[in-house]
Amino acid sequence: MGTEELVSSVLNNSITTLMIVVILTMIGKDAASKVASGVMFKLNPNFNAGDRVYLGDDEAIILSIGVFQTQFEIIGKLDDNEDCTKRLWRFIPNDRLNYASLSKIK
Repeated sequence: MGTEELVSSVLNNSITTLMIVVILTMIGKDAASKVASGVMFKLNPNFNAGDRVYLGDDEAIILSIGVFQTQFEIIGKLDDNEDCTKRLWRFIPNDRLNYASLSKIK
């Protein structure tokens, strides 16, 4: 193997390694951001699992606050019949909770 081939091989390996590091850094940054959002929401004393909240226009109960997402149970009426209710579950990524209209019901 000549000197030129050796230099070319080292440069190709360096560029490949650099690309892998950049891709892993971008993936890690996104995951770290989502985990940080989850931890911050979980540590927020204003919202806890079991709390009744308005999520937009819907009344909901916070079922669980996870690392990556929060689970809400939406409570509503299917029609005017008081005995007929619907229960829907919404899973919202914690990094998107900043954009959700979330108000606590006291």
